[in-house]
Amino acid sequence: MKVLTMLAFMVIAAFLGMTLASSQKQLQPVNAMIGDESFVETFGRRPDNQTSEALRIETHLAYVEKKLRSRNVTHLPEHLQKKRQQLLELLEEYRDAGRFPKNYDYPSERRPCFIDRDGAICAVGYLIEQTAGRAVAERINTLHQYNYIQDMEMPEVKEWIQQSGLTEEECAMIQPSYFSYGPSEYVSRNRISTAYGISSGIAGGLSLGISALNIHQLQTGSNDQWIPAIGMLSGAGEIVLGLVNRPEPLGTAYKIDGKYVDMKNMICGGCYGTLTEVYYTNRHQEILSWANVSLGALTMALSSWNLFHRKEENQKHFQKSTRYGVTALPNSGIRITMLKSF
Repeated sequence: MKVLTMLAFMVIAAFLGMTLASSQKQLQPVNAMIGDESFVETFGRRPDNQTSEALRIETHLAYVEKKLRSRNVTHLPEHLQKKRQQLLELLEEYRDAGRFPKNYDYPSERRPCFIDRDGAICAVGYLIEQTAGRAVAERINTLHQYNYIQDMEMPEVKEWIQQSGLTEEECAMIQPSYFSYGPSEYVSRNRISTAYGISSGIAGGLSLGISALNIHQLQTGSNDQWIPAIGMLSGAGEIVLGLVNRPEPLGTAYKIDGKYVDMKNMICGGCYGTLTEVYYTNRHQEILSWANVSLGALTMALSSWNLFHRKEENQKHFQKSTRYGVTALPNSGIRITMLKSF
C-alpha cells in the first residue's frame, strides 16, 4: 500500500511539473552551436520571457570571447595568431558598443541577421567589416542576410575565415541569432467566475479542516481511517479543480515603440523600432488555481501519512501517560481515579 501511495505521488508530481513547464513560453536559443550555455554558466539559470534581448546577446558574446581566448592556438602560424587576437579585441569592442541588429522579417523566430534595415551589423559581420571593408560585408548581406555562417556559400566568406585565425566552427559559435522583440509585456485581465470562487472556497475550507483533523489524529495515535480516506479524495478533487480551471492565455498583441500593430497585415503606420510581444493573462485566476493545487497536495500528503503511518508508539505513549486507580472507601464505597500526565 505504501508503494502504491509513493507511486501516486510521483505521478502527481510529474504531471504538475509537465503542466508548469508547458505554461512557460519556450525560448529559442541565442546560438545554434552552444544554445544558451553562456547564460546558464553566467547566471545559473536559463533565460526567461522577462530577460532582455540585449542581455542575452552581451552575455553570449562575452562568454564566447573568453572561451576562444583560453584556447591553445600555438599550432597556428604567428601571423594567424596575431590576426585571431585582433579579431577577439574587435569582438570585445563590438560587444561594448551594444548596437545589435534586429530580425525584422521573421518576428516569430530567432535568426541570424547580417545587417538589418537600420544598418546595424551582426558580430561576425562587424569583424569582416573592420578587416575586409564594409563593401564586402554588404555583398554578403545581399545574398545571406539571414543565413548561418555554415550556409554562406561565398568565396569571400571562406577566404576570410581561412585568413582570420578562427575556424568556421568558432565563427558559428560567435554568431548570435536575433529577435526583434523587446522584453515580453504582461497585461492582466483579472476575472474569476462566481462558481469557481465559491467552489474554491468550499474545497479550501474542507481541506484545511481535514488537515487539522489529520494532525490531531497523528498526535493522539488514532487509528480512525475515515478522516484520512476522505482527505485523500478531497485533496485529489481540489488538485483537479485547480488544474481544470487554470486560465488559458487570453490572447497576444504586438507593439512597436509603444504603438499596437497588426502583425497579420503589418499595419504599423510606418513605424520601426523594438517589437514587444504583449500577453493578456488572468493572473488572479492563475494564482487561485495554483493555491487549490498546492492546498490539495498538502491535504493528500497529510492524509496519506495519517493513513499509513505506524501509530503504535503514539498509542503506547498515550496509554503510559494515563493511570487508573481503584480505592476502597469506608462503608463499602469505591473510588475510581484517573491521572493524566502531559
